[in-house]
Amino acid sequence: MKKEKGELVAEESLRLIPVGSVIEFDDGKHSRSLLGVVQGAQAKAKGGARYDVVDAENEVHSVAAKHIHCSFSAKGSKPGTSPPAILKDFIKVQDEPALGLGIEPEMLELVWMELEAEGGGHGASAAAILGRIDENLTKGSVQQYRAFRLLTSDLGTIFFKALSNCMYKPKTAKSVAASKDAWCREPKAAMEEDFCFV
Repeated sequence: MKKEKGELVAEESLRLIPVGSVIEFDDGKHSRSLLGVVQGAQAKAKGGARYDVVDAENEVHSVAAKHIHCSFSAKGSKPGTSPPAILKDFIKVQDEPALGLGIEPEMLELVWMELEAEGGGHGASAAAILGRIDENLTKGSVQQYRAFRLLTSDLGTIFFKALSNCMYKPKTAKSVAASKDAWCREPKAAMEEDFCFV
């Protein structure tokens, strides 16, 4: 059954990230990921989407959907709140090192062991993974971003492989052992003796 043009556009627009959402993205110009607030979204005729995003410096970026790493609701922000004000707490999380994100490596390892013992499944969300430690770890958009940063950090990738749609799958025991060994050889891991020598 052929769809009318209007129906097709309406269907595609349902998949767009809502205006006002906070996203982490890359633009190919910076050496690190950027944060921004979606100000406009357009579905393209041949598929895909493009977003107008304002960063913490009030610069506007045109971002293709494929360059967006994650998105979060900005609920709770008062209407008219500036992007720098909305992004302030997200930027604090972005600037934290992996060991400063609030989860001890041993706790992340225990969750990985539980999921691995259950067969790994087809993947789980950050909320499902970190909810096994404490459900409060993913309450609210900033906490959800913290969970995303942890699971995609060099520490998180010891245990979990990122899948599409912000889902994560526990790695195999052999892969974890090799990744953990490599991570523990780095100077930043010196403070984590308990984790590295267990």
